[in-house]
This record gives sequence, structure tokens and C-alpha cells, in this order.
Amino acid sequence: MLLRKLAPFIVVIILTAVVGANAAPLGKADYVITYTPTGDYLEIKKVLSFTPVDAQVYMEHFYPTNEDYIAGVTVYSRNYSTSRGVRVGDPADKVLELYGEPNRYSGSREHYKWLSYMKQSQVLKMHFYLDKETERVIAINMNVYPVSAAPMIKMADGEYH
Repeated sequence: MLLRKLAPFIVVIILTAVVGANAAPLGKADYVITYTPTGDYLEIKKVLSFTPVDAQVYMEHFYPTNEDYIAGVTVYSRNYSTSRGVRVGDPADKVLELYGEPNRYSGSREHYKWLSYMKQSQVLKMHFYLDKETERVIAINMNVYPVSAAPMIKMADGEYH
């Protein structure tokens, strides 16, 4: 009897969880972060094409091609923009508008919190770090996780994905 009374609420809770998890899917375009003064860009799972300023780049060696590729990027400067237009200094509302509800949220740090987005395969992750007082982006991180999962599969087009 109790289950019948709660059934409509259980359905709403389940649907909310599923919709929230899929509200902001990341795609191939999200693997890129652009250095706007020059138009150069960093692309996850590709070779480093320029020396970035105000950013940390994490490289991983891919043995099938004997190349180092970008496994992660963290930017701290407004000079970088995600493919959807978010930059350091933007309000959290802009992140939510352009990416939707995050797959994960944490407010457990003393001075910052973050919004996390994951590609459905959960290989690409994107994190927006926010200042707790101003609710503005202070850093953007994107990475393939786990790093050992980053080596790609060679597809029919000859590219590694």
C-alpha cells in the first residue's frame, strides 16, 4: 500500500536523476580550448601545437604513434575560451546556461567550488572552478580520465578517437 502511494514520487525522482545526468552532453567540439589572442588552440588527445601561457598542460605518451598528446589542460587566464564561450571570470550562471546542469557539483573546499561535466563515456571531463564568494569562474580544467584510458582506438577514417 505504501509503495503505491509513493510510486509517483519515485518515478519523478528517477526521471530527474536521468535528465540531470544527460542535460549537458559533451561532444567532440568540447575537446578544444582556444587561446583567443592568437586563435591557437589546445585539443585534448592531440599533439601540442603551441606553447601555452597561463595554463598547465598534462601530456601522455601514446606508444602506437610514438607521440605525446594532451591528456589535460587547466587554464587560469581570461585569454582562453571553451568551445561554448566560457572564460575565466564569467559568472556561474553563464556556465549553467551554456552547459546545463552539471553531472557533479562540489562546494566542499574552503575558497572554491566546482561544477563537473562528463562525456557519456566518462572519458572527457570538464571542470569549472568557482570562487565561493563571487560565483565566478577562477579556473577551467578539461582532461581525459583515467589518463590510461586516453589512448584512443584507431577508427575507419584512420584517426585515433
